[in-house]
Parts: sequence; structure tokens; C-alpha cells
Amino acid sequence: MSLIAQFLDSVYDPSQRFRIVETGCASTVEIATWIAAVRNMDGKKLDFHSVDPNGILQESVHDSLEAQGLARHVVLHTLGTEKFLGDLTWADVAVLNSADLQTGEREFLLALSAGARMVVTRDFQTRGALAVRKAAELGWDVAHHGLYSVLRRPI
Repeated sequence: MSLIAQFLDSVYDPSQRFRIVETGCASTVEIATWIAAVRNMDGKKLDFHSVDPNGILQESVHDSLEAQGLARHVVLHTLGTEKFLGDLTWADVAVLNSADLQTGEREFLLALSAGARMVVTRDFQTRGALAVRKAAELGWDVAHHGLYSVLRRPI
């Protein structure tokens, strides 16, 4: 089981609707694979949106999803990540594959305003450090797992 799948399992409640938002396409196939497995067990109520302004990258990811029978489990948005997150009114989990440190911090704050209970950032040194620092300042639990930093809203 991938780390992303483990993170999602830790917050998923099958009795509730569940929305995952990803910026960048670095984890799209992993998340769609998890959704496919969960849907086979307990049905519906899952929403997954992957947002990236790079249409060529999204086309490549879409081809991979199609080849694996996973395309129906994700909505791809060719749009600026901050624009999408800024318009978002609800998310349970945000997986941020931000372009740089400053974008990572802004994306974290936007995910926070959409109500995300968990934010996963990728590549602490070059993309996630400012978001992790901001989360710690706000009292969020912070844990590091390989490439990922997992930020959990306090209960």
C-alpha cells in the first residue's frame, strides 16, 4: 500500500462524503488507485479533483489513468491551482504538489480555508517547508514520512 493510500485511509469515513483535491499531478494515479479500491468496497461518496495549469502534463496523466482503467475516478482541471483552491468551499484532504515554497504556503492557506482536515505536502525542502511551518504555528500536527509531510488539523 502506498504512503498516499495510508494517509487517505487514516481520515476516510465511508459513512460521509469525502473530497480530495490535488494540486499538480504527481500523485494522481496513486489517489485514483486508492479511490478505485475503496469504491469497490463500499460504493460512492468520493470526489477527487486534480488541478494543474499544464494541459500537456494532464494529458499524459490522463493517458496513464485510461490505460489502468482509473480515469473515471478523477476530474482533471486545467487551471491555476490557487484559482481553483480559492474558489473551493469544501475539501477533506488536500495533496499539494506545489511549484515552489511560496506557492506551497499559499496553497496550504487556501486548503485550510476550504476546511481540509489533512494536507499532504510533497518535497519538504523545495516545496513544503513554509506550509509546514505555517501549519505548526496554527497548532496543526506535523509528521514527516519520506517525501511527504502530513499536516493534520487539530480536533
